[in-house]
Amino acid sequence: MNRLLQDDKGNNSTMRIVWAISVLTVMFTWSFVCITEGQFLSFEIGDATLIAFLFGGKIGQKYLENKNNHKE
Repeated sequence: MNRLLQDDKGNNSTMRIVWAISVLTVMFTWSFVCITEGQFLSFEIGDATLIAFLFGGKIGQKYLENKNNHKE
């Protein structure tokens, strides 16, 4: 699991840690609500947008990071 939170150089990546905590928080909260309600609840558009924003932000950050590293 620690390898997933490291960048290409082996250092801990704050962006990956924040991304993982955010996604796990949304998924844990959704799972908890589904269990307590006793039914499978669909994601609201805001929840789906948050997850898409987190994935998109991480992909964009990685692209810009690689782009800047190739200039050096």
